[in-house]
Amino acid sequence: MRHLTVRACPIEVATELRAFIHNAGGCHCIPWGNGSVFDIVILEGWFDRVNPLKDANDEDIYPWKFWNIADLRTLVRLSGIDVRSIPFTGDKHNALADALHQVKIAHAASINLMSDRLQREEMKPREC
Repeated sequence: MRHLTVRACPIEVATELRAFIHNAGGCHCIPWGNGSVFDIVILEGWFDRVNPLKDANDEDIYPWKFWNIADLRTLVRLSGIDVRSIPFTGDKHNALADALHQVKIAHAASINLMSDRLQREEMKPREC
């Protein structure tokens, strides 16, 4: 079986990624990384190298606003879940398998946060 390799120009990829993010919500986009200072910073550095955009003040322009950057580690800490209890499926350090595992973790953390919120609401005194 023969595998075809498609090589795309990094500038075209960056342009298409910017367009995709713009169409998906633009500056309201919330980029998620495993940590707030790794994945997104790597993407920003990549944009700086292959498709740098600057505003009128010579500031870098990324397809997201820095205040919208979110990360899984903070969500996990807030939820109090133990990520070791969530089984990993697939090959570790495979981008797709890692991403799917992070989705499972985010889902579990969200459920835990929601159940905590519901419990607190049930404990509130009700007005007569």
